[in-house]
Amino acid sequence: MKRKLFLSLLLLVSLVNAQNYTFTSFTENYNALINPISLNNGQLWDDPEFNIILPYNINVNGVVFNTIIVSDSYIYNDTTSDIKQIVSPFGNDLIDRGDNVGNSLSPLSYIIEGSVGNRITKIEFNNCGSYTDNNLSMYVNFQIWIYETSNVIEFRYGNSSITDSSIFYDGLTGGSTGITSIDFSTDDLSNVHLLSGNASNPTLTYANTIEFINGTPAANTVYRFTPTSSLNTNSFDKNFVDLFPNPVKETLYFTAKEATHISSVEIYNMLGQIILSVPNTITSIDVSELEKGNYFLKVNTEKGSTTTKFVKE
Repeated sequence: MKRKLFLSLLLLVSLVNAQNYTFTSFTENYNALINPISLNNGQLWDDPEFNIILPYNINVNGVVFNTIIVSDSYIYNDTTSDIKQIVSPFGNDLIDRGDNVGNSLSPLSYIIEGSVGNRITKIEFNNCGSYTDNNLSMYVNFQIWIYETSNVIEFRYGNSSITDSSIFYDGLTGGSTGITSIDFSTDDLSNVHLLSGNASNPTLTYANTIEFINGTPAANTVYRFTPTSSLNTNSFDKNFVDLFPNPVKETLYFTAKEATHISSVEIYNMLGQIILSVPNTITSIDVSELEKGNYFLKVNTEKGSTTTKFVKE
């Protein structure tokens, strides 16, 4: 039976919100990837789970990781945590258009381009059909771009042919499009950033409602999600992380409650400028070289990010 994992969770969840992204839309020529690495290798797919290990870390909704899973219309992080970071350019129940003929007609692939520090991972969904279109006559083409360092995420749309939206979107107005966190064990959503309105000019919403765009993005449309300021002192409950001693002279210790996994930590000055970033999981950090004064410690976990003020003596 078709799982419809992402859509099912969207229709069953309770929501918690944080505004971690801004949204812009523009047009730019859509170009198919040249000599990409195949994910399905000519095999038919339906609810696939293809792994990509990136040569750099990315930060989605405050969670740092470098392994992603490509599913039928979205990607998410590969982690032991039940909380996944969903990046959904289409949010529809897609399937290989070759399903009726026995051989793949919808290649999934990716490529990583650019120099170190400025690389872009590009994931392509080519000629994808809809599970609810029995004839598999309709199709869409789109890409996900993930930028190193800036953590900007773009959805880029190619040509599509959808003659009956009601069939293609299974009675909905369009796809569920955006970035959000989902707890697979409780079906809770958090850090919700979903688009609503006409596909030609959608708006980003953070409200406690499930949103779907109206229609299909036109060819050469780009949806860009840009992370907001790295320093967010209201990300979630500051009691979620214990920090000590405070004031501190040499070593600052911190622990996340409820067995939460710490993925990275950062220190900022009072101007919001990053002073130090440590990507690995740690429980202490040497601050002896910092000048005396006030600082912020940002702790990134799979549940989001929290920022706490501390004093260096």
